[in-house]
Amino acid sequence: MNLDPSIFDYKNYKKYLHDAIESFPHHGRGIKIALASAAGCQNTYVSQVLNGNAHFNLEQANNIAHYLKLSKDEHHFFLLLIQHARAASPSLKEYFLEHIEEMIQHRLALVHTRNIDNIISPKNLMVYYSEWYFSAIHMIISIPQFQTMESVAKSFNLPVTLVSKVFDFLVKTGLILKKENKFYPSKNKKVHLRKDSPLVKNQHVNWRLMALQSLNKTDFDDLHYSSIITISEKDSEKVKALLQNTLQSMRTLLKDSHDECVRAITLDFFKI
Repeated sequence: MNLDPSIFDYKNYKKYLHDAIESFPHHGRGIKIALASAAGCQNTYVSQVLNGNAHFNLEQANNIAHYLKLSKDEHHFFLLLIQHARAASPSLKEYFLEHIEEMIQHRLALVHTRNIDNIISPKNLMVYYSEWYFSAIHMIISIPQFQTMESVAKSFNLPVTLVSKVFDFLVKTGLILKKENKFYPSKNKKVHLRKDSPLVKNQHVNWRLMALQSLNKTDFDDLHYSSIITISEKDSEKVKALLQNTLQSMRTLLKDSHDECVRAITLDFFKI
């Protein structure tokens, strides 16, 4: 059973299970029943765990890990998350959290070592995330009608001279390929940005500035929403979970979606 979310991206096993369930067709219909059967508990208890303060015990968690067909490392990590959640004292929680962090860092090091030849250099990453149009141009050439400099320049309303420099950079880094007068995405090189990278801020800032610019347009197809709300702490967590589930559903949808247009997504939900 291949689940879309990677368990190593989570420090809360309930959020992981929520996203794993959402990754199934029809939002995991019947999966909660299967989880209850695997854990040896009632269906209602699974709901109490996922939506309340109850927790699976280690025996139940072990059975669920087997049902989800987690790898050895994933299985161990899942049990660590369970123990961290169940720990009653701060010192015990800290103990399990340290082991969780160690596994995450170890895995990141392994991934980086295995794929280092396929990832562009840190120096080129700084250029790539310096302006919005590097990633935008990198994405849009997946669409057949935007595989020339002129068509891309017209689509983004950018000078051809600037677009030409971006194309040169993307070709030199191996992110795109040139065949005759057209450009195509490359599978040999990719962009990987770690969550703790300072460039993450650049990515957020670049696209939020673009979102602000789009407010000045008269394109009624664009969607913008801003609101200040008061809400209970419990419901705040529910809203956050809804947004996370929406993002996961979107990722699942994007996997089989044809390349026809480019859209920017920005989402903010934070404490003031």
